[in-house]
Amino acid sequence: MYMAPEQKRGSIYSNKADVFALGLTMTELFVAMTKQEAEMIFDKYRMGKTSDILAHLPEVEQFVAWLSNTTDTERPACEEILEHSFIAGEKSFQSEFLNKFEVLNILGKGEFNIIFEVANLMDRCSYAVKRISVDARDAGKPHNEVIAHKTLRNEGIVSYITSWIEAPPNEWQTDPIFTENCSFIYIQMELCTCSLADWIRANEIRDSTQITLWFKQLVSTVAYIHKDNRIHRDLKPSNILINKNGRLKICDLFTVCEGTAMEKRGVIGTRLYMAPEQLSFGVYDSSVDIFSLGLILIELSVVMTVEERFEIFNDVRCGMPLDILQDQPLTLNLVMKLAQLDRDLRPCLDDVLSNSFFSDVI
Repeated sequence: MYMAPEQKRGSIYSNKADVFALGLTMTELFVAMTKQEAEMIFDKYRMGKTSDILAHLPEVEQFVAWLSNTTDTERPACEEILEHSFIAGEKSFQSEFLNKFEVLNILGKGEFNIIFEVANLMDRCSYAVKRISVDARDAGKPHNEVIAHKTLRNEGIVSYITSWIEAPPNEWQTDPIFTENCSFIYIQMELCTCSLADWIRANEIRDSTQITLWFKQLVSTVAYIHKDNRIHRDLKPSNILINKNGRLKICDLFTVCEGTAMEKRGVIGTRLYMAPEQLSFGVYDSSVDIFSLGLILIELSVVMTVEERFEIFNDVRCGMPLDILQDQPLTLNLVMKLAQLDRDLRPCLDDVLSNSFFSDVI
C-alpha cells in the first residue's frame, strides 16, 4: 500500500522510495481514513493525480506533494526534509484561514480555486470561503472578484463578508499547479450549500409559481448589475445559489466586467449558455446576460436530459423554432424575446419585469 510508483512497476528503485512512503504516512497522520480510502488516495498519488483530502491544510498538502513526487529524482533527500521549516519548526508563517476556521466540507473546486464550507472558531457560525491561487506579484493588485463583491451589494447576490491575502513562504510552493511565488486570496461569504443546478437535477416536477418567483428574482438581480454598468458574462444554474430561505443568489463574480460603450470581445464564460456573439468572438455588451437568462428559463421550465439541453440550446442559438415550450405560451413568448439572435432586439430588463409572464407574482 505504501509503495512508490517505481516499486509498483517493478522498476529499479532507490532510497527515494522511502521518501514517497513518508509522504503517504504523513497524509494518514493528518487525516482520518479507512484502509479503503487510504488505498484509493495513495493510488492517486502514485498516478500523479491531485486529491482534495488535504486541501484544507495547504501547507501540509504542498509538503506531502514534495515528498510524494512521482519522479524519484525530484523527491528530497532526508537531509533536505529535516532542514525544511515544516520539520525544523522555524516557520513564521501563520495562516489566518487555519487560525480562524474549521473546514467542514469542500463545496467546489476549479483549476485555480477551491470553495470550503467552514465554521468560525469564535462564533461557530458556518460560512463559505473561496481560496484563489494567484501569482505573488499580482497579490497586491485589485482582484476582479473581490472588487465585484465589495461594490455589488444586493439581496440577489451572495453576501460578501471579508477578504484577505496570504503569502506562504516560497518553500511551500511544491504543488505543480502553483508557481514558485504563489499567494492565496481568500473571500469569506455567506454559506449556500445548494445551487440551482443541483435543484434542477434533483427535481423533475416543476412548480410554475416557484419558477416564476425565482426567475423574477434573477431578472431583478441582473438588472441591478446592469444598472451598475457591469456585465456578469457567465450566468448559468451552477453560478446561482439557493440560500436557507429559498432565495436565489448569484455568485462567481470573477467574470464580472464593466459594460462601457466600448464593447467587449473574447470568449469569457461557459459555452453552453453563451450568446451567439460571444461564441463567434464578436463584440458584445450586457445583452449577453439577457440571452443567458432566456436559456436558464427554458431549463427551469422543462425537464431535459443533458443531451436534450445541448441540442435545444444550440437550436435557440441558430434561431430554430422552439417546440419544447408549446404548452407554455407565456414562457415561450418571454424566451423568444430574451434569446433574440440580434442583440439589439433583446429587451432591457426593466421591460422584462413588466412582462405578463410575471403578472401573478408580487
